[in-house]
Amino acid sequence: RAIKTIEDAIAILGLSKLRTLVIASGVTNAVAPMSGLDLQRFWRHSLVTAAISREVATALGRDAEVAYIAGLLHQIGSLLIQMVFPRISAEVESASGNLGVEARQRLEHDTIGLDHCQIGEELANRWNFPREISLILRDYAKPLDKSACELAPVVYVSAHIASGLERNENAAHIANNLNADVMTMLNMDKAAWADRIEAYRGLVKEAEAFI
Repeated sequence: RAIKTIEDAIAILGLSKLRTLVIASGVTNAVAPMSGLDLQRFWRHSLVTAAISREVATALGRDAEVAYIAGLLHQIGSLLIQMVFPRISAEVESASGNLGVEARQRLEHDTIGLDHCQIGEELANRWNFPREISLILRDYAKPLDKSACELAPVVYVSAHIASGLERNENAAHIANNLNADVMTMLNMDKAAWADRIEAYRGLVKEAEAFI
């Protein structure tokens, strides 16, 4: 039915979903287009990762809305690096290719002395997001560290799945290439998740419609 007031929106969507929708809308419109920066690609990946993070967290009985926001912001540090150091960012992108987030993190740190996870944590702190979200941004690229927070592996896996779906890879192939140790940590069976990953494919079109 038609939504005429904030109260209507809360009643239909729920406060948590409305909050994440507002945050998604605000964040995706916060950065102005600039030469050499493919914002549509960046936000598509962020939105797909966010949506998958919510689904995975729900399946595991963890905080789905926190997972969504963290998934949305997981590469916000990379966006800042692109804006401030466009040449270096392009070099890192070219060198890391499809090697994964761990390789990108190392290259960033070796090149500029910081990585997008550290920058993401600092941005989340400055924007007054809850500490649990800034910790996920800090830890998601190294979910196997003993100090990593509970939702870090959820966002890590979701980002991997999102990248595979954006490249239109086969769901079984994406599942087979998930980090086995992270999957064990989450108590997730790769074979069983192939069907789930295929069900997530529609989230790519949803993200494209949003942006």
